[in-house]
Amino acid sequence: MKGYVFTFGYDDFGEDVAPAHEEGIYLNFDKAFKRLCELNSKMLNSKKKSPFFEKGYSEDYYPDNDIELKQAEETKNWELFDTLLNKHRITDIEKICSMYCVNKKPYFEFYAIEEIEIFE
Repeated sequence: MKGYVFTFGYDDFGEDVAPAHEEGIYLNFDKAFKRLCELNSKMLNSKKKSPFFEKGYSEDYYPDNDIELKQAEETKNWELFDTLLNKHRITDIEKICSMYCVNKKPYFEFYAIEEIEIFE
């Protein structure tokens, strides 16, 4: 039988993960995913900006073929750079949870969900 448990990312440097036993064990993935979205929505709302980006983007890198970002960086137009980069931030909580939070290490100060096997 499959079950779903939560983990929490509590250290940005060592990528430390703690079990979130207080959230219990779910037998239904859809209910567990809904709870994951609720938990991470609270965390996301406490941040000034979403730390999650579309694939290929982050605070530190972007695709080579993104000419606008490249020009903004080369001219050191940091305001334009931030504006362009922010277009690639993900703020939809369901998208964030499905991309970053299922069977993966939780991002710092966010929850992840793991599938476990439950034996009788």
